[in-house]
Amino acid sequence: MAIKLKPNSANYLTERGICYLILEDDDKAMLDFNKAITLKADYAKAYHYRAVTKKFKENVKGACEDFKKA
Repeated sequence: MAIKLKPNSANYLTERGICYLILEDDDKAMLDFNKAITLKADYAKAYHYRAVTKKFKENVKGACEDFKKA
């Protein structure tokens, strides 16, 4: 519901992405983390969880790059 009120909130998108990650919906999680980073390029939490998602998808190089940005 919060995202409907503030669809451009990097925080809300990241939190929803974490929920998707817990539900093992990596693709939806990745979309939310990417959008959060687009909205707020220095948002460490979004980079961290995008790195976790990339690691789950066996993209170790991409995960390392995001962990460095986090």
